Amino acid sequence: MKKLRTAIRVESLKAVRSKIFPITIGFFSFITAILGLMMLILKDPELARNTGLVGAKAQLIGEADWSSYFTFLALALAIGGLVGYGFIATWLFGREFSDDTAKDLLALPVSRSIIILAKFIVMFFWTILLFLIVVGVGLIAGNIVAIEGWSRPLFYKFFKQLAVSSIMAMASSTPVAFFASYSRGYLLPMGYVVFTVAFSQIAVVLGHGAYIPWAIPALYSGAAGVEQAHLGALSFLIVFITAIIGILITVLWWRYADHS
Repeated sequence: MKKLRTAIRVESLKAVRSKIFPITIGFFSFITAILGLMMLILKDPELARNTGLVGAKAQLIGEADWSSYFTFLALALAIGGLVGYGFIATWLFGREFSDDTAKDLLALPVSRSIIILAKFIVMFFWTILLFLIVVGVGLIAGNIVAIEGWSRPLFYKFFKQLAVSSIMAMASSTPVAFFASYSRGYLLPMGYVVFTVAFSQIAVVLGHGAYIPWAIPALYSGAAGVEQAHLGALSFLIVFITAIIGILITVLWWRYADHS
């Protein structure tokens, strides 16, 4: 346990002191602020047209209320989360090869399984932090814009949906770590991320999204226009199995692959 805590501390310091860490925070904050601007446009379309924010013939869709705003945030986390969390997994594992530090990890007197587990734990808390930033910036932006329709029950409902869908998006992104390790770089895992995003959209359109791990977070959040009731225990089990498989194959690769 002491070695695991030490490994988590080391991986945390590597992440926090990297350039990628503030970039991810800035990216998710920027996307959330843009959604707040969308609410301002919906709230006062004439002002938006007069100031040039939208074209004179633009058709505005949606209502300027907290329910719509939370739905937009859910969509950003469901789709952006797959890309953002996949990027984090790619960096955590792929950087060891691009920076030529993988050999240093293998030489440490620490089990490779512990190192990989520490990376996944850091990935989990990193994504939780980004989720909280989205919620925090979203609340600030919503209050600045003075969106109507606020209620605590509504916030609690969407907070739960956003939290669970965000965790599931992270869980379904664990296989990215394997592709980053196997390819010893960034190209293959990011290609995998693009594939999962595109494939999940197709699956939802065809009505089979409840069985695709990368589409389930969006369905649960309600961003895809499907009620949670359509998701059974099997959907959550699929996400759980995907997370376990991603972690397991990554650990096995680091333990048994040829690292010469």
